[in-house]
Amino acid sequence: MHTLFKYFVFAWLLSMCGNVLACTCSDANPDYLLEQAHTVIVAVPIEAMVKEAPSESYRGTVHAKLQVLDVLKGTMPENLPLMLAAVEPQSSACQIPINLGAAYVVYLMEEGQSEVYVSVCGPHREFRPMRLYLEGFCIADREQFGECFPLMRDLLRNAGKANARYGLSEQWLIRYLKHEAKKKLTY
Repeated sequence: MHTLFKYFVFAWLLSMCGNVLACTCSDANPDYLLEQAHTVIVAVPIEAMVKEAPSESYRGTVHAKLQVLDVLKGTMPENLPLMLAAVEPQSSACQIPINLGAAYVVYLMEEGQSEVYVSVCGPHREFRPMRLYLEGFCIADREQFGECFPLMRDLLRNAGKANARYGLSEQWLIRYLKHEAKKKLTY
């Protein structure tokens, strides 16, 4: 009986790992994506609706309208793309839900692109976590632990409306950098 339990636990763990490993991807380099993109915007999904799936293989897709806060590269698109995500994505471990009201950094690779998909693999990321990540790793002596992407970091610093939305002002940045320098001295 004890051996049977071990096999059950092993099989269960293997099945759980299979779901996690189903979505293996490498993080895209934000500076590379910036160079490749036609337009880069910071936008907020403000309104969403579920479009039912034509078959029973999946449940449907969330379609969210975007409101642009800042244009980081290029010009304001004439027609904003829809942000899409799978509903209860059982067949795709890479899908993530759309966070209504959160600002996203959105890369439009082509002029007139009509859809962007959110996924674990990106490239579209929520603005605030991305900004904090880049600030943290662009601090001197920390670059060895992660990559510093100064082009994107500087653009995010200049995204006025998005930064105001999250209280990430120039004064916040100065306090943040001082705090990080103080932490460095205590190590």
